[in-house]
Amino acid sequence: MKTMKRFSGFTFLISLALCIFYSTESSAQDTIVLLNGKTILVNSVEIRDHGIAYRKVESQTGKNKKSKLRFIHPDRVFSVRFSDGREQVVFEPDTLDPLEFSVSQMRMFIKGEQDAAMYYKNDLNKVLAVGVGAGAGILGFYGLVIPPLYSTVVGSYSPNLDKRLRKQIAAEEAVSAKVSEMDSMKVSLFPEAGSEPNELQKEYQKTLDNYGKSVSFSDKSLVIVPEYREGYERKARDRKIRNALLGGLSGFAAFVVAFNIIL
Repeated sequence: MKTMKRFSGFTFLISLALCIFYSTESSAQDTIVLLNGKTILVNSVEIRDHGIAYRKVESQTGKNKKSKLRFIHPDRVFSVRFSDGREQVVFEPDTLDPLEFSVSQMRMFIKGEQDAAMYYKNDLNKVLAVGVGAGAGILGFYGLVIPPLYSTVVGSYSPNLDKRLRKQIAAEEAVSAKVSEMDSMKVSLFPEAGSEPNELQKEYQKTLDNYGKSVSFSDKSLVIVPEYREGYERKARDRKIRNALLGGLSGFAAFVVAFNIIL
């Protein structure tokens, strides 16, 4: 009986150790930062001379599962951020090319790409693209060339970052003014649990929502940095081209389907 108890206790300790090991392993995730601004969460990564080997974090029913070994060329990678806070920069600028970004400049460029991917929106472009695609459907098969042409034209224009900055600053000032107004009137910003918001609280929420829609930059001071602007504009143009192309083709397909159904 004592032997069985010792065995059970030993089994429990082994199980506990394995649980701690796997939970630590799953939480210790490294990050590969690509030059296009995207990131890859990995469970393990090895930097080699001619490639970077990694195992991507895969999620299944809330638990990490072991993924297959993948490789990526170093020319696509800026750095690897390890779970302990260390960063190993993989990007190597060409010292013979005066136009090549330095490490710090490339970091700013990537930051601009990431902000554009997170904050840049242009719903009008999507709507117009669908309309252009639907109109192109009148031309039948030959209309397929219109959406790519439209997306190319749209993508040639960079967004006005200064205008977006002014809009974000104005939205911030509106929120600050509303907070000061409610504070002077001794009105809580949010209603108590279970109660309906009053008019001032509704106005504050509306102002707050407008601010959320007006945010284009994580840090307004970065807008003056040329490399940040270049990265932001490039990613924004890429998104405009993609959205215009997808919207145009969707509009074209919708028109063709509707036209055939009607006839």
